[in-house]
Amino acid sequence: MKIGRYDFSITAHTRICLGQQPFTFVLRSGLGNVLKKLTCVLKNTNCNSCILKNSCIYALCFESIPTMAGAPDGLTELPKPYIFSMHSLSNEDIEEGQTINFSIKFFGEANRYLPYFVHSIIKLGEIGIGKKIGSRRGQFKLDKVICGDNLLFDKTGTLKPITNLPEISLTYSHPQSQKINKLTIKYLTPIRIKEHNRLTDELPFFTLFNAIFRRIAALEFSYGENNIIHDNELCEKARLITISDATLLWKDFDRYSGRQKTTMKLGGLVGYATYQGNDLQDFLPFLNYVEQVHVGKQTVFGFGKIEVLV
Repeated sequence: MKIGRYDFSITAHTRICLGQQPFTFVLRSGLGNVLKKLTCVLKNTNCNSCILKNSCIYALCFESIPTMAGAPDGLTELPKPYIFSMHSLSNEDIEEGQTINFSIKFFGEANRYLPYFVHSIIKLGEIGIGKKIGSRRGQFKLDKVICGDNLLFDKTGTLKPITNLPEISLTYSHPQSQKINKLTIKYLTPIRIKEHNRLTDELPFFTLFNAIFRRIAALEFSYGENNIIHDNELCEKARLITISDATLLWKDFDRYSGRQKTTMKLGGLVGYATYQGNDLQDFLPFLNYVEQVHVGKQTVFGFGKIEVLV
């Protein structure tokens, strides 16, 4: 699957009041409103009944799109074709003059949406985001967008095209002959995983691996070219992996839902867990894959960011 990571840098022109929400929550909410106004052709049509839904950039990025025939078991909706990514999520207000850095990662053909997101973020900076302070919301300026070593956008206002995007796949990052019996996973942003239809407050390796497998299978089906087959033998190996050390805490954030007109709690586990067992190197391709695309629920907001330490 092709993946494009685009690093954005913005500077606050006025104070941005996040209202106890992480920056990515507030940014995505405002971005959706601007993108819809920018791209919607049939203005007075409900998205669910719109004949353009399956080809509309806004709908594909912000609405629920049913899967096609042949989808992996349990996948009823396409995963969002992008995620926001920050090293950590903060709900602290942003002061005037402060610089904020964040990434947006697009999957597969969704990389062609970058110009629409850049334009919408520019417009959103002019409109403002967050809670009103006086009569205005917090304004910001987009300073630059970088992809790898390439400066795609700066204050000149020109967006350069990007080519030769990297691909991620289930390849080994370590020689298969190198045995690994212990590894640590850092959960940098809240990870939300359901087991037996309930959010889990523990992360045994088997539960984590099932979520990883579902995430990769969903993305490859939707935006890649590989059909990921369930590996029963590897799943049985995952059952034998144990936790030797862990510090995991549940962290909640507020999230305001514009559709439901209410504030709700959205959280997950953060911290680290050290796993031990035989042949952990067999799981590295899966772990390395989700290091780049996150895992669990609400990944589009930046949840489920992990770092694997061997």
